[in-house]
Amino acid sequence: MYRAFAERVLVILIPLTLLLFVPYLNQNVKDFDFIKKNVIVLIGLLSVAGLSFMPPKLTIFKYFPILQQFPIVVFIIYWRWIFLIVIATTSYFLLYLKRIVK
Repeated sequence: MYRAFAERVLVILIPLTLLLFVPYLNQNVKDFDFIKKNVIVLIGLLSVAGLSFMPPKLTIFKYFPILQQFPIVVFIIYWRWIFLIVIATTSYFLLYLKRIVK
């Protein structure tokens, strides 16, 4: 029951999180300059996409059962969410601070 509720919440929260990055896009340039001007935005968007497409730990352990035996791998599997959330929030705060400094 709780997992179904969490998945429904993520369906709402992921698009709202993506909307936070829209005001910071520099759309005046094209091609490779677009990527150079929006590196921080793209990193934040990729981390949010990583959060939305990340498989649950049970799926990983089902297909790779040997990973359950190594304590470091289990630690990484549990902390992968926090790592991507930190990247997303850091990129957003960097963009916010860049706008304030201007």
